Amino acid sequence: MARSVVIEGVTKAFRRSRAVDGADFTAGHGVTGVLGPNGAGKTTLLRMMATVLAPDSGRLRLLGHDPATASGRLAIRRRLGYLPQEPGFHRGMTVSASSITSRSSRSSPTGGPATTRCAG
Repeated sequence: MARSVVIEGVTKAFRRSRAVDGADFTAGHGVTGVLGPNGAGKTTLLRMMATVLAPDSGRLRLLGHDPATASGRLAIRRRLGYLPQEPGFHRGMTVSASSITSRSSRSSPTGGPATTRCAG
């Protein structure tokens, strides 16, 4: 079975607090849950998988693409839907990238990409 998610030795720290410390994880197609107590690094790991945050070290491969490259991030964002607990814009994410991420999480009735409408 092809692996949709491959995470090897991923770390992420915020100042002196290490949110993710050497995570190793693989998952194939289907539904996978990430469980753990508050502060375990679940949200940080999901943000790295959604290409909102870059890991400090380690390697991620998602849907056959490397999010460390611009073309890999774009390919992932076109296929991955991500709905954070607190919707909003993330620091460092461009309007274009945010639009691609938002648009990717929905599909049209014909199965093609949905259009994104902005109020204003």
